[in-house]
Amino acid sequence: MPTSPGSPNQPEPVSGQHTGSDSAEMIAAVDLGSNSFHVKVARVIDGQLAVIDRMRDAVRLAAGLTERRKLRQKACRKALTTLERFGERLRDIPSSNVRAVGTNTLRRAHNGDAFLVDAEEALGHPIEVISGREEARLIDLGVAHSTAQDAGRRRVVDIGGGSTELIIGQQFDALRTESLYMGCVGMSREFFTGGIIDARRMRRAELAARQELESVEESYRRLGWDSAVGASRGHRAECLGGAAQPGGVPQGHYGEGTEKATRCADTRGVRRAARPARPAA
Repeated sequence: MPTSPGSPNQPEPVSGQHTGSDSAEMIAAVDLGSNSFHVKVARVIDGQLAVIDRMRDAVRLAAGLTERRKLRQKACRKALTTLERFGERLRDIPSSNVRAVGTNTLRRAHNGDAFLVDAEEALGHPIEVISGREEARLIDLGVAHSTAQDAGRRRVVDIGGGSTELIIGQQFDALRTESLYMGCVGMSREFFTGGIIDARRMRRAELAARQELESVEESYRRLGWDSAVGASRGHRAECLGGAAQPGGVPQGHYGEGTEKATRCADTRGVRRAARPARPAA
């Protein structure tokens, strides 16, 4: 029986198709997140990126991590099935134009290296497991390209499946980055078992989050910010895109070397809130 787009067994295509003849002009970003896997494909037109396709699958890799921090076989099989489908979409794009990154769950998994061997074979492209701070930096770069620019500082909060990234950025620079071990999948498993939400469980979850934030609160307040932005992981492939654009791009716009980040093409999933001006230096 055919599956519907977006079902657990079928990645969700969002837009567009491609032809193999355009492969030299295409770049792609693949995000192996703790909750969802994403792929974003763009075409380079006159030095600009035009998004032509997106795919997403709710793999929930973090839910497959045991207490001993090993990925269960069932979770691995589901992830590899998704990566095989992504690989079919990317098969005509050279690896030099593809950047695939793994995040919190793959950083934590003791058997992550073994999984990556199979994952790279399924995808057909190398996969880089990035640090939490590099993840935060790329998220901030994506937000910088998807929101109106001003001279002020912004605080960015990005809640993922396995971690939460906190950034203070200004224009295209990340001034302060942190990655904290609290994400929607991990918090749900620890405090809301069985999907039950009540006042007692909520208080415990809030206390745990406050304790996690205590270590960075003072330094962030001291640095200050002028506005606050919430970034949704539903569009993380837009923030974490890092495929090298043919011919290079201006430094300070997409990043440097192999860290050229794909420009966010729209502002869906971004929430912005005003905050009083930061304290004077």
